[in-house]
Amino acid sequence: MHHPRMHRTVPGGLRPRRLAAAAAALLVYALAYGQPQIIDSVDELLAAFTAGGTYEIVPGSYAVPVPLVAHGEVSIVGSGREDVLLELAGGPIAVRVGEGAAVHLEGMRLVWVGDGPADLIVVRHGTVGLRSVDLGFAEAGTLETPDPWRPGGHGSALVLQGGATAATEDVVFARNGGNTIEVLDDATLQLVTPQVIDGFRGLVASGRARIEVGGGVFLDQVAQGVALIGESQADFVQTAFGGNGLLDVEAGQFLEAIRVGENARASFTGGVVRDSATVGLGVGGAASVVVRDVRFEANGEVREGVDRSWPAVGVNGEAQVAVHDSSVTGSPGGAFDVRNAGTLVLENVEVSGNGGFAHTSVSDQGRLAIQGGRFVGNAGAVFAGGEARAGIYEAELRDGAGHGVVVAQAASVELEGTVVAGHAERGVWVDGGASADVTGGAIEGNEMGVWLTGDATAFLTDVRVVGNRHSGVVLSGSARAVVETSEVSGHASNGVAAIEDAAVIVRDSTLRGNAVNGVLVGGAASATLERNAIEGGESGVRLESEGVAQGAENTFADNGMDVREAR
Repeated sequence: MHHPRMHRTVPGGLRPRRLAAAAAALLVYALAYGQPQIIDSVDELLAAFTAGGTYEIVPGSYAVPVPLVAHGEVSIVGSGREDVLLELAGGPIAVRVGEGAAVHLEGMRLVWVGDGPADLIVVRHGTVGLRSVDLGFAEAGTLETPDPWRPGGHGSALVLQGGATAATEDVVFARNGGNTIEVLDDATLQLVTPQVIDGFRGLVASGRARIEVGGGVFLDQVAQGVALIGESQADFVQTAFGGNGLLDVEAGQFLEAIRVGENARASFTGGVVRDSATVGLGVGGAASVVVRDVRFEANGEVREGVDRSWPAVGVNGEAQVAVHDSSVTGSPGGAFDVRNAGTLVLENVEVSGNGGFAHTSVSDQGRLAIQGGRFVGNAGAVFAGGEARAGIYEAELRDGAGHGVVVAQAASVELEGTVVAGHAERGVWVDGGASADVTGGAIEGNEMGVWLTGDATAFLTDVRVVGNRHSGVVLSGSARAVVETSEVSGHASNGVAAIEDAAVIVRDSTLRGNAVNGVLVGGAASATLERNAIEGGESGVRLESEGVAQGAENTFADNGMDVREAR
Protein backbone atom coordinates (compact mmCIF):
# COMPACT_ATOMS: atom_id res chain seq x y z
CA MET A 1 0.00 0.00 0.00
CA HIS A 2 1.44 3.36 -1.02
CA HIS A 3 1.49 6.25 1.46
CA PRO A 4 2.47 9.83 0.59
CA ARG A 5 5.51 11.27 2.20
CA MET A 6 4.48 12.85 5.51
CA HIS A 7 7.64 14.85 6.10
CA ARG A 8 7.39 18.24 4.43
CA THR A 9 9.23 21.52 4.22
CA VAL A 10 7.76 24.11 6.54
CA PRO A 11 6.50 27.29 4.81
CA GLY A 12 8.58 30.46 5.08
CA GLY A 13 8.15 32.19 8.42
CA LEU A 14 7.30 28.92 10.16
CA ARG A 15 10.63 27.16 9.81
CA PRO A 16 11.59 25.53 13.13
CA ARG A 17 14.81 26.42 14.91
CA ARG A 18 16.75 23.30 15.83
CA LEU A 19 17.75 22.99 19.47
CA ALA A 20 20.74 20.77 18.84
CA ALA A 21 22.33 21.33 22.21
CA ALA A 22 19.30 19.90 23.99
CA ALA A 23 18.72 16.98 21.66
CA ALA A 24 20.95 14.47 23.39
CA ALA A 25 19.18 15.04 26.68
CA LEU A 26 15.76 14.48 25.10
CA LEU A 27 16.33 11.13 23.40
CA VAL A 28 16.45 7.54 24.52
CA TYR A 29 19.19 5.76 22.65
CA ALA A 30 20.27 2.12 22.42
CA LEU A 31 19.01 0.12 25.36
CA ALA A 32 21.39 -2.82 25.21
CA TYR A 33 25.08 -3.51 24.67
CA GLY A 34 26.74 -5.41 21.88
CA GLN A 35 26.45 -5.59 18.10
CA PRO A 36 22.90 -4.80 16.85
CA GLN A 37 20.93 -7.71 15.49
CA ILE A 38 19.31 -7.46 12.05
CA ILE A 39 15.57 -7.42 11.35
CA ASP A 40 14.49 -8.18 7.79
CA SER A 41 11.03 -9.75 8.27
CA VAL A 42 7.79 -9.15 10.14
CA ASP A 43 8.36 -12.27 12.23
CA GLU A 44 11.76 -10.96 13.33
CA LEU A 45 10.17 -7.59 14.15
CA LEU A 46 7.55 -9.27 16.35
CA ALA A 47 10.23 -11.37 18.01
CA ALA A 48 12.33 -8.27 18.74
CA PHE A 49 9.48 -6.63 20.62
CA THR A 50 9.01 -9.82 22.63
CA ALA A 51 12.66 -10.53 23.39
CA GLY A 52 14.06 -7.01 23.66
CA GLY A 53 17.56 -5.94 22.67
CA THR A 54 19.20 -3.68 20.09
CA TYR A 55 18.35 -4.04 16.39
CA GLU A 56 18.81 -2.54 12.95
CA ILE A 57 15.95 -2.98 10.50
CA VAL A 58 16.62 -3.53 6.81
CA PRO A 59 15.07 -1.00 4.41
CA GLY A 60 11.68 -2.01 3.07
CA SER A 61 7.96 -2.15 3.80
CA TYR A 62 6.71 -4.35 6.62
CA ALA A 63 3.01 -5.27 6.79
CA VAL A 64 2.37 -5.89 10.49
CA PRO A 65 -0.98 -7.69 11.00
CA VAL A 66 -0.95 -7.87 14.80
CA PRO A 67 -0.13 -5.42 17.61
CA LEU A 68 3.48 -4.87 18.59
CA VAL A 69 3.74 -5.36 22.35
CA ALA A 70 6.94 -4.44 24.18
CA HIS A 71 7.77 -6.67 27.13
CA GLY A 72 11.19 -5.25 28.00
CA GLU A 73 13.72 -2.87 26.50
CA VAL A 74 14.02 -2.74 22.74
CA SER A 75 15.82 -0.38 20.34
CA ILE A 76 15.15 -0.57 16.59
CA VAL A 77 17.00 1.73 14.20
CA GLY A 78 16.20 2.15 10.53
CA SER A 79 18.20 3.92 7.82
CA GLY A 80 15.62 6.68 7.34
CA ARG A 81 11.96 7.56 7.22
CA GLU A 82 12.06 7.22 3.41
CA ASP A 83 13.56 3.73 3.60
CA VAL A 84 11.62 1.86 6.30
CA LEU A 85 7.83 1.67 6.40
CA LEU A 86 5.82 -0.18 9.04
CA GLU A 87 2.25 -0.68 7.83
CA LEU A 88 0.37 -1.38 11.04
CA ALA A 89 -2.94 -3.25 10.97
CA GLY A 90 -3.07 -4.79 14.45
CA GLY A 91 -5.35 -2.65 16.57
CA PRO A 92 -6.85 -0.98 18.31
CA ILE A 93 -3.38 -0.17 19.71
CA ALA A 94 -0.70 -0.83 17.13
CA VAL A 95 2.29 -0.46 19.49
CA ARG A 96 1.70 -1.07 23.17
CA VAL A 97 4.34 -0.16 25.78
CA GLY A 98 3.45 -1.14 29.34
CA GLU A 99 4.99 -0.75 32.76
CA GLY A 100 8.67 -1.64 32.83
CA ALA A 101 8.98 -1.61 29.05
CA ALA A 102 11.11 0.83 27.05
CA VAL A 103 11.07 1.30 23.27
CA HIS A 104 13.41 3.33 21.06
CA LEU A 105 12.52 3.74 17.37
CA GLU A 106 14.60 5.66 14.86
CA GLY A 107 14.65 6.29 11.11
CA MET A 108 11.29 4.90 9.96
CA ARG A 109 7.63 5.57 9.22
CA LEU A 110 4.70 4.05 11.10
CA VAL A 111 1.26 4.31 9.49
CA TRP A 112 -2.10 2.80 10.33
CA VAL A 113 -3.59 0.72 7.47
CA GLY A 114 -6.02 -1.45 9.41
CA ASP A 115 -9.80 -1.45 9.51
CA GLY A 116 -11.45 0.62 12.21
CA PRO A 117 -10.30 3.05 14.90
CA ALA A 118 -6.80 2.73 16.30
CA ASP A 119 -3.91 4.48 18.02
CA LEU A 120 -0.36 4.07 16.81
CA ILE A 121 1.65 4.10 20.07
CA VAL A 122 0.21 3.95 23.59
CA VAL A 123 2.57 4.03 26.57
CA ARG A 124 1.27 3.21 30.04
CA HIS A 125 3.89 3.67 32.77
CA GLY A 126 6.56 2.77 30.22
CA THR A 127 9.16 4.73 28.25
CA VAL A 128 9.48 5.56 24.58
CA GLY A 129 12.09 7.44 22.53
CA LEU A 130 11.53 8.45 18.91
CA ARG A 131 14.00 10.02 16.50
CA SER A 132 13.43 10.85 12.83
CA VAL A 133 10.17 8.95 12.80
CA ASP A 134 6.86 9.60 11.01
CA LEU A 135 3.59 8.68 12.74
CA GLY A 136 0.42 8.99 10.72
CA PHE A 137 -3.08 8.06 9.66
CA ALA A 138 -4.43 6.92 13.05
CA GLU A 139 -8.18 6.52 12.61
CA ALA A 140 -10.53 8.20 15.09
CA GLY A 141 -13.56 6.52 16.62
CA THR A 142 -14.80 4.20 19.33
CA LEU A 143 -15.23 0.45 19.51
CA GLU A 144 -18.27 -1.56 20.58
CA THR A 145 -16.02 -3.36 23.05
CA PRO A 146 -13.59 -0.68 24.31
CA ASP A 147 -9.95 -1.43 24.88
CA PRO A 148 -9.27 -1.09 28.64
CA TRP A 149 -6.31 1.18 27.90
CA ARG A 150 -8.41 3.47 25.68
CA PRO A 151 -12.08 3.34 26.73
CA GLY A 152 -12.76 6.83 25.40
CA GLY A 153 -11.80 6.11 21.81
CA HIS A 154 -8.88 6.24 19.41
CA GLY A 155 -7.22 8.25 16.67
CA SER A 156 -3.93 9.29 18.31
CA ALA A 157 -0.37 8.90 17.09
CA LEU A 158 1.13 8.94 20.59
CA VAL A 159 -0.59 8.48 23.95
CA LEU A 160 1.14 8.68 27.33
CA GLN A 161 -0.69 7.42 30.43
CA GLY A 162 0.07 7.02 34.11
CA GLY A 163 3.74 7.66 34.78
CA ALA A 164 4.82 7.23 31.16
CA THR A 165 7.75 9.19 29.73
CA ALA A 166 8.60 9.99 26.13
CA ALA A 167 11.28 11.97 24.31
CA THR A 168 11.25 12.70 20.58
CA GLU A 169 13.41 14.51 18.04
CA ASP A 170 12.46 15.40 14.46
CA VAL A 171 9.25 13.40 14.56
CA VAL A 172 6.45 14.10 12.06
CA PHE A 173 2.91 13.55 13.34
CA ALA A 174 0.69 13.81 10.27
CA ARG A 175 -2.94 13.25 9.28
CA ASN A 176 -4.15 11.63 12.47
CA GLY A 177 -7.89 11.59 13.00
CA GLY A 178 -8.16 12.25 16.73
CA ASN A 179 -5.97 13.98 19.32
CA THR A 180 -2.60 13.51 17.64
CA ILE A 181 -0.69 13.50 20.95
CA GLU A 182 -2.27 12.86 24.35
CA VAL A 183 -0.32 13.32 27.59
CA LEU A 184 -2.38 12.21 30.58
CA ASP A 185 -2.12 11.62 34.31
CA ASP A 186 1.48 12.07 35.53
CA ALA A 187 3.13 11.47 32.17
CA THR A 188 6.00 13.57 30.81
CA LEU A 189 6.85 14.40 27.21
CA GLN A 190 9.77 16.17 25.54
CA LEU A 191 9.46 17.17 21.90
CA VAL A 192 12.40 18.57 19.92
CA THR A 193 11.53 20.04 16.49
CA PRO A 194 8.27 18.15 16.06
CA GLN A 195 6.04 18.63 13.04
CA VAL A 196 2.41 18.17 14.03
CA ILE A 197 0.47 18.72 10.82
CA ASP A 198 -2.85 18.18 9.08
CA GLY A 199 -4.67 16.47 11.95
CA PHE A 200 -7.83 16.94 13.96
CA ARG A 201 -6.23 18.24 17.17
CA GLY A 202 -2.52 18.56 17.84
CA LEU A 203 -1.59 18.08 21.50
CA VAL A 204 -3.86 17.48 24.50
CA ALA A 205 -2.60 17.37 28.09
CA SER A 206 -4.53 16.78 31.30
CA GLY A 207 -3.98 15.59 34.85
CA ARG A 208 -0.50 16.56 36.06
CA ALA A 209 1.21 16.04 32.75
CA ARG A 210 4.50 17.83 32.04
CA ILE A 211 5.55 18.84 28.52
CA GLU A 212 8.58 20.55 27.01
CA VAL A 213 8.63 21.54 23.34
CA GLY A 214 11.69 22.97 21.57
CA GLY A 215 11.19 24.38 18.10
CA GLY A 216 8.90 22.64 15.67
CA VAL A 217 5.49 23.45 14.26
CA PHE A 218 1.79 22.77 14.89
CA LEU A 219 0.07 23.36 11.55
CA ASP A 220 -3.41 23.09 10.09
CA GLN A 221 -5.25 21.28 12.86
CA VAL A 222 -9.02 21.21 12.43
CA ALA A 223 -9.49 21.94 16.12
CA GLN A 224 -6.88 23.28 18.54
CA GLY A 225 -3.19 23.02 17.92
CA VAL A 226 -2.72 22.63 21.69
CA ALA A 227 -5.22 22.12 24.53
CA LEU A 228 -4.00 22.07 28.14
CA ILE A 229 -6.37 21.34 31.04
CA GLY A 230 -6.27 19.91 34.55
CA GLU A 231 -3.02 20.77 36.31
CA SER A 232 -0.86 20.12 33.28
CA GLN A 233 2.18 22.24 32.54
CA ALA A 234 3.84 22.94 29.21
CA ASP A 235 6.76 25.05 28.01
CA PHE A 236 7.17 25.94 24.33
CA VAL A 237 10.40 27.48 23.02
CA GLN A 238 10.63 28.79 19.44
CA THR A 239 7.56 26.84 18.37
CA ALA A 240 5.35 27.95 15.48
CA PHE A 241 1.58 27.60 15.28
CA GLY A 242 -0.27 28.21 12.03
CA GLY A 243 -3.72 27.58 10.58
CA ASN A 244 -5.17 25.95 13.70
CA GLY A 245 -8.59 26.39 15.30
CA LEU A 246 -12.20 25.76 14.34
CA LEU A 247 -14.81 28.14 12.96
CA ASP A 248 -18.03 26.30 12.11
CA VAL A 249 -20.64 28.95 11.37
CA GLU A 250 -23.56 26.57 10.79
CA ALA A 251 -22.97 24.69 14.05
CA GLY A 252 -22.15 27.86 15.96
CA GLN A 253 -18.85 26.39 17.12
CA PHE A 254 -15.43 27.94 17.43
CA LEU A 255 -12.22 26.70 18.97
CA GLU A 256 -9.04 28.60 19.70
CA ALA A 257 -5.74 27.65 18.11
CA ILE A 258 -4.24 27.24 21.61
CA ARG A 259 -6.38 26.66 24.70
CA VAL A 260 -5.10 26.71 28.29
CA GLY A 261 -7.82 26.08 30.86
CA GLU A 262 -8.72 24.87 34.34
CA ASN A 263 -5.54 24.99 36.46
CA ALA A 264 -3.04 24.44 33.67
CA ARG A 265 0.19 26.41 33.33
CA ALA A 266 2.06 27.25 30.15
CA SER A 267 4.88 29.40 28.82
CA PHE A 268 5.61 30.39 25.23
CA THR A 269 9.05 31.83 24.42
CA GLY A 270 9.80 32.88 20.87
CA GLY A 271 7.95 31.52 17.90
CA VAL A 272 4.80 32.64 16.13
CA VAL A 273 1.01 32.14 16.30
CA ARG A 274 -0.62 32.97 12.99
CA ASP A 275 -3.60 32.44 10.69
CA SER A 276 -5.83 30.99 13.42
CA ALA A 277 -9.49 30.53 12.52
CA THR A 278 -10.57 32.33 15.69
CA VAL A 279 -8.57 33.19 18.82
CA GLY A 280 -4.85 32.53 18.62
CA LEU A 281 -4.36 31.95 22.37
CA GLY A 282 -7.32 31.47 24.72
CA VAL A 283 -6.78 31.21 28.47
CA GLY A 284 -9.58 30.48 30.95
CA GLY A 285 -10.48 28.94 34.28
CA ALA A 286 -7.70 29.55 36.81
CA ALA A 287 -4.96 28.92 34.26
CA SER A 288 -1.72 30.89 34.06
CA VAL A 289 0.33 31.70 30.93
CA VAL A 290 3.54 33.63 30.31
CA VAL A 291 4.32 34.76 26.76
CA ARG A 292 7.67 36.22 25.80
CA ASP A 293 9.00 37.32 22.39
CA VAL A 294 6.15 35.74 20.43
CA ARG A 295 4.63 37.11 17.21
CA PHE A 296 0.85 36.93 16.81
CA GLU A 297 -0.03 37.52 13.16
CA ALA A 298 -3.36 37.64 11.28
CA ASN A 299 -5.42 35.64 13.76
CA GLY A 300 -9.22 35.50 13.58
CA GLU A 301 -10.88 34.96 10.23
CA VAL A 302 -13.38 37.40 8.75
CA ARG A 303 -16.27 35.63 7.04
CA GLU A 304 -19.15 37.11 5.15
CA GLY A 305 -22.38 37.01 7.11
CA VAL A 306 -20.63 36.38 10.46
CA ASP A 307 -21.24 39.26 12.84
CA ARG A 308 -18.44 38.36 15.20
CA SER A 309 -14.71 38.80 15.43
CA TRP A 310 -12.00 37.28 17.57
CA PRO A 311 -8.91 38.75 19.23
CA ALA A 312 -5.44 37.29 18.93
CA VAL A 313 -5.35 36.63 22.70
CA GLY A 314 -8.41 36.07 24.92
CA VAL A 315 -8.39 35.88 28.72
CA ASN A 316 -11.44 34.92 30.79
CA GLY A 317 -12.52 33.26 34.02
CA GLU A 318 -9.89 33.95 36.67
CA ALA A 319 -6.99 33.30 34.34
CA GLN A 320 -3.75 35.26 34.51
CA VAL A 321 -1.66 36.07 31.44
CA ALA A 322 1.57 38.06 31.13
CA VAL A 323 2.86 39.03 27.69
CA HIS A 324 6.38 40.44 27.37
CA ASP A 325 8.34 41.81 24.39
CA SER A 326 5.86 40.39 21.88
CA SER A 327 3.89 41.73 18.91
CA VAL A 328 0.33 41.46 17.61
CA THR A 329 -0.42 42.49 14.03
CA GLY A 330 -3.17 42.10 11.47
CA SER A 331 -5.92 40.57 13.62
CA PRO A 332 -9.35 41.83 12.44
CA GLY A 333 -10.92 41.33 15.88
CA GLY A 334 -8.20 43.12 17.81
CA ALA A 335 -5.19 42.09 19.81
CA PHE A 336 -6.28 41.37 23.41
CA ASP A 337 -9.59 40.77 25.16
CA VAL A 338 -9.98 40.27 28.94
CA ARG A 339 -13.33 39.26 30.47
CA ASN A 340 -14.84 38.01 33.70
CA ALA A 341 -12.17 38.27 36.42
CA GLY A 342 -9.20 37.66 34.15
CA THR A 343 -5.90 39.51 34.47
CA LEU A 344 -3.61 40.57 31.64
CA VAL A 345 -0.19 42.22 31.95
CA LEU A 346 1.45 43.64 28.82
CA GLU A 347 5.08 44.72 28.95
CA ASN A 348 6.86 46.29 25.97
CA VAL A 349 4.46 44.88 23.40
CA GLU A 350 4.00 46.14 19.84
CA VAL A 351 0.35 46.20 18.73
CA SER A 352 -0.23 47.46 15.19
CA GLY A 353 -2.63 47.20 12.29
CA ASN A 354 -5.39 45.38 14.17
CA GLY A 355 -9.13 45.81 13.68
CA GLY A 356 -12.10 45.96 16.03
CA PHE A 357 -13.65 48.73 18.11
CA ALA A 358 -11.04 47.89 20.74
CA HIS A 359 -7.61 46.50 19.91
CA THR A 360 -7.12 45.90 23.65
CA SER A 361 -10.25 45.39 25.77
CA VAL A 362 -10.97 44.66 29.43
CA SER A 363 -14.49 44.27 30.80
CA ASP A 364 -16.55 42.80 33.65
CA GLN A 365 -14.21 42.61 36.67
CA GLY A 366 -11.10 42.16 34.57
CA ARG A 367 -7.72 43.74 35.21
CA LEU A 368 -5.32 45.14 32.61
CA ALA A 369 -1.83 46.57 33.12
CA ILE A 370 0.19 48.00 30.23
CA GLN A 371 3.82 48.88 30.89
CA GLY A 372 5.62 50.52 28.01
CA GLY A 373 5.06 49.35 24.48
CA ARG A 374 3.67 50.89 21.29
CA PHE A 375 0.10 50.68 19.97
CA VAL A 376 0.18 52.11 16.45
CA GLY A 377 -2.22 52.28 13.51
CA ASN A 378 -5.03 50.20 14.98
CA ALA A 379 -8.68 50.62 14.06
CA GLY A 380 -9.89 50.76 17.66
CA ALA A 381 -8.97 51.81 21.18
CA VAL A 382 -7.81 50.56 24.51
CA PHE A 383 -11.24 49.91 26.05
CA ALA A 384 -12.23 49.40 29.70
CA GLY A 385 -15.87 48.62 30.53
CA GLY A 386 -18.03 47.05 33.20
CA GLU A 387 -16.21 47.25 36.53
CA ALA A 388 -12.81 46.68 35.01
CA ARG A 389 -9.60 48.36 36.12
CA ALA A 390 -6.77 49.29 33.78
CA GLY A 391 -3.41 50.97 34.10
CA ILE A 392 -1.37 52.30 31.17
CA TYR A 393 2.17 53.35 32.06
CA GLU A 394 4.85 54.90 29.83
CA ALA A 395 3.19 53.61 26.67
CA GLU A 396 2.60 55.12 23.23
CA LEU A 397 -0.84 55.02 21.58
CA ARG A 398 -0.60 56.58 18.12
CA ASP A 399 -2.35 57.09 14.80
CA GLY A 400 -5.46 55.02 15.34
CA ALA A 401 -8.52 55.15 13.09
CA GLY A 402 -10.82 55.52 16.11
CA HIS A 403 -10.36 56.61 19.72
CA GLY A 404 -7.18 56.25 21.73
CA VAL A 405 -8.62 55.19 25.11
CA VAL A 406 -12.29 54.55 25.92
CA VAL A 407 -13.49 54.10 29.52
CA ALA A 408 -17.18 53.24 30.01
CA GLN A 409 -19.79 52.09 32.53
CA ALA A 410 -18.16 51.78 35.98
CA ALA A 411 -14.63 51.09 34.79
CA SER A 412 -11.55 53.09 35.75
CA VAL A 413 -8.28 53.75 33.98
CA GLU A 414 -5.01 55.21 35.18
CA LEU A 415 -2.67 56.70 32.58
CA GLU A 416 0.80 57.68 33.67
CA GLY A 417 3.51 59.04 31.39
CA THR A 418 1.60 57.84 28.34
CA VAL A 419 1.35 59.50 24.93
CA VAL A 420 -2.03 59.36 23.15
CA ALA A 421 -1.54 60.97 19.75
CA GLY A 422 -2.85 61.19 16.21
CA HIS A 423 -6.18 59.40 16.56
CA ALA A 424 -9.04 60.13 14.17
CA GLU A 425 -11.48 60.55 17.07
CA ARG A 426 -11.03 61.28 20.78
CA GLY A 427 -7.72 60.75 22.46
CA VAL A 428 -9.40 59.78 25.76
CA TRP A 429 -13.17 59.28 26.04
CA VAL A 430 -14.65 58.68 29.50
CA ASP A 431 -18.37 57.82 29.57
CA GLY A 432 -21.15 56.79 31.96
CA GLY A 433 -19.96 56.37 35.53
CA ALA A 434 -16.39 55.65 34.50
CA SER A 435 -13.29 57.49 35.69
CA ALA A 436 -9.82 58.32 34.45
CA ASP A 437 -6.73 59.52 36.30
CA VAL A 438 -4.15 60.94 33.90
CA THR A 439 -0.71 61.95 35.15
CA GLY A 440 2.11 63.16 32.94
CA GLY A 441 2.40 62.26 29.31
CA ALA A 442 0.66 63.94 26.38
CA ILE A 443 -2.66 63.87 24.57
CA GLU A 444 -1.98 65.51 21.24
CA GLY A 445 -2.95 65.64 17.60
CA ASN A 446 -6.25 63.78 18.04
CA GLU A 447 -9.62 64.95 16.73
CA MET A 448 -10.41 65.89 20.35
CA GLY A 449 -8.17 65.57 23.36
CA VAL A 450 -10.27 64.44 26.34
CA TRP A 451 -14.05 63.99 26.18
CA LEU A 452 -16.17 63.29 29.26
CA THR A 453 -19.84 62.33 28.94
CA GLY A 454 -22.56 61.10 31.27
CA ASP A 455 -21.47 60.97 34.92
CA ALA A 456 -17.80 60.48 34.10
CA THR A 457 -14.98 61.88 36.21
CA ALA A 458 -11.37 62.63 35.37
CA PHE A 459 -8.24 64.03 36.99
CA LEU A 460 -5.51 65.45 34.76
CA THR A 461 -2.21 66.32 36.41
CA ASP A 462 0.99 67.45 34.66
CA VAL A 463 -0.49 66.53 31.28
CA ARG A 464 0.17 68.20 27.92
CA VAL A 465 -3.13 68.37 26.02
CA VAL A 466 -1.97 70.12 22.85
CA GLY A 467 -2.72 70.49 19.17
CA ASN A 468 -5.91 68.48 18.99
CA ARG A 469 -7.97 69.36 15.97
CA HIS A 470 -11.12 70.44 17.82
CA SER A 471 -10.90 71.07 21.56
CA GLY A 472 -8.60 70.06 24.38
CA VAL A 473 -10.85 68.98 27.27
CA VAL A 474 -14.63 68.80 26.85
CA LEU A 475 -17.21 67.89 29.51
CA SER A 476 -20.91 67.28 28.95
CA GLY A 477 -23.80 65.71 30.83
CA SER A 478 -22.98 65.65 34.54
CA ALA A 479 -19.29 64.99 34.07
CA ARG A 480 -16.70 66.28 36.54
CA ALA A 481 -13.00 66.97 35.97
CA VAL A 482 -10.00 68.52 37.66
CA VAL A 483 -7.19 69.86 35.47
CA GLU A 484 -4.09 71.00 37.31
CA THR A 485 -0.47 71.86 36.53
CA SER A 486 -1.17 70.98 32.92
CA GLU A 487 -0.94 72.62 29.51
CA VAL A 488 -4.04 72.82 27.30
CA SER A 489 -2.91 74.67 24.18
CA GLY A 490 -3.04 75.01 20.43
CA HIS A 491 -6.56 73.83 19.66
CA ALA A 492 -8.73 74.93 16.75
CA SER A 493 -11.71 75.48 19.03
CA ASN A 494 -11.69 75.51 22.86
CA GLY A 495 -9.02 74.75 25.37
CA VAL A 496 -11.49 73.61 28.05
CA ALA A 497 -15.26 73.42 27.49
CA ALA A 498 -17.94 72.52 30.02
CA ILE A 499 -21.58 72.30 28.86
CA GLU A 500 -24.93 70.99 30.07
CA ASP A 501 -24.56 70.18 33.83
CA ALA A 502 -20.83 69.54 33.85
CA ALA A 503 -18.36 71.03 36.31
CA VAL A 504 -14.63 71.60 35.86
CA ILE A 505 -11.82 72.86 38.06
CA VAL A 506 -8.73 74.21 36.30
CA ARG A 507 -5.80 75.33 38.40
CA ASP A 508 -2.13 76.16 38.00
CA SER A 509 -2.32 75.44 34.26
CA THR A 510 -1.52 77.11 30.95
CA LEU A 511 -4.19 77.57 28.26
CA ARG A 512 -2.47 79.18 25.30
CA GLY A 513 -3.32 79.61 21.64
CA ASN A 514 -6.73 77.99 21.66
CA ALA A 515 -8.30 79.64 18.62
CA VAL A 516 -11.84 80.25 19.90
CA ASN A 517 -11.98 80.17 23.69
CA GLY A 518 -9.50 79.48 26.42
CA VAL A 519 -12.43 78.28 28.57
CA LEU A 520 -16.05 77.90 27.42
CA VAL A 521 -18.78 77.43 30.03
CA GLY A 522 -22.28 76.84 28.62
CA GLY A 523 -25.65 75.36 29.48
CA ALA A 524 -25.89 75.01 33.27
CA ALA A 525 -22.23 74.10 33.64
CA SER A 526 -19.74 75.63 36.06
CA ALA A 527 -16.02 76.28 36.09
CA THR A 528 -13.59 77.11 38.87
CA LEU A 529 -10.38 78.73 37.58
CA GLU A 530 -7.39 79.36 39.85
CA ARG A 531 -3.88 80.61 39.06
CA ASN A 532 -4.03 79.86 35.33
CA ALA A 533 -2.43 81.66 32.37
CA ILE A 534 -5.09 82.04 29.65
CA GLU A 535 -3.69 83.52 26.47
CA GLY A 536 -4.20 83.95 22.76
CA GLY A 537 -7.85 83.08 22.11
CA GLU A 538 -10.83 84.99 20.73
CA SER A 539 -12.07 84.87 24.32
CA GLY A 540 -10.20 84.11 27.49
CA VAL A 541 -13.30 82.82 29.27
CA ARG A 542 -16.66 82.75 27.56
CA LEU A 543 -19.93 82.18 29.39
CA GLU A 544 -23.02 81.07 27.49
CA SER A 545 -26.63 80.35 28.54
CA GLU A 546 -26.58 79.79 32.31
CA GLY A 547 -22.94 78.86 32.57
CA VAL A 548 -21.06 80.28 35.54
CA ALA A 549 -17.37 80.66 36.36
CA GLN A 550 -15.46 81.77 39.41
CA GLY A 551 -11.79 82.31 39.63
CA ALA A 552 -8.82 83.75 41.43
CA GLU A 553 -5.33 84.86 40.45
CA ASN A 554 -5.68 84.03 36.75
CA THR A 555 -3.72 86.00 34.17
CA PHE A 556 -4.97 86.87 30.67
CA ALA A 557 -3.03 88.04 27.64
CA ASP A 558 -3.54 88.48 23.91
CA ASN A 559 -7.19 87.45 23.94
CA GLY A 560 -9.68 89.10 21.53
CA MET A 561 -12.27 91.76 22.24
CA ASP A 562 -15.16 89.37 22.85
CA VAL A 563 -14.05 88.53 26.36
CA ARG A 564 -15.94 87.90 29.54
CA GLU A 565 -13.18 87.04 31.93
CA ALA A 566 -13.36 85.42 35.33
CA ARG A 567 -10.59 86.86 37.47
